[in-house]
Amino acid sequence: MNSLAGELFFKSGLSIGSGLTSKLDEGSNKNGVFLDTPGLADEKLRTVAGKAIYQALKKDGDYRILFFVTARNGRVVQQDATTIKLILNTAPDIGQDYGIIVNMLSNGVLKKMKKMEEKEDFLNSLFSGISPERRCPYNSVLYLGKLQEMKGKNNVLVSSDSFKNEDGLTLNEFVNKVVPTVNIKKQSVNEMKLQDFDKVTRDLETLAKEMREKDLAWKEERHQYEEEKMKKATEDQIKRQELKEKMEKEKEKLEALRMKQ
Repeated sequence: MNSLAGELFFKSGLSIGSGLTSKLDEGSNKNGVFLDTPGLADEKLRTVAGKAIYQALKKDGDYRILFFVTARNGRVVQQDATTIKLILNTAPDIGQDYGIIVNMLSNGVLKKMKKMEEKEDFLNSLFSGISPERRCPYNSVLYLGKLQEMKGKNNVLVSSDSFKNEDGLTLNEFVNKVVPTVNIKKQSVNEMKLQDFDKVTRDLETLAKEMREKDLAWKEERHQYEEEKMKKATEDQIKRQELKEKMEKEKEKLEALRMKQ
């Protein structure tokens, strides 16, 4: 998050036993307004974290929603899946307009994730308990490895261009060109059902196991469905970029006319 902001707004580094964030942290500069919320995995901080997330979603405006998840030996951490599910239920306006960053992958897992079938198995598991209309397109997921310059260090500011996936897409490009903005109305944000966290996690573990055992025919059908979804997402992305460029040109013309007067 600090890399996107270009400024050290938030604590970063290694934390044993719990996350570094236990409340809603906010920072703003010329690059935008950045909201960092705690995760829900820590039971002791779950109520505080839930309130922080609720508070962040009630700001009434345009957002770019990012979920940071981890992979344990290439497998989904089910508490991450539960967090995504509960937040999407809390703010239905998000729909499928968000991005996922699979963060700090080892070289071995990163190499494994270069294969499309491995990515699809991972995401099928991550989305196993999330309805199709709330699953982001698979090309709205960024896989990032560990950076050596950050190893064992706290509160280090690294350029967002230092974070790249296997195709050379940078973190900054992913967030600003791939992840769509979404308008979240504060009146549509619901209280988080934190009491369901452990039950939802257990249910998702069962669904994820069932998903891994699906046959090849099912996986091929799912693959075709996701291919179409990614194609549409790319087309929408191009349209958004063209509209943005058109608006910028119109703004430049108006400014030029104003200067002549």
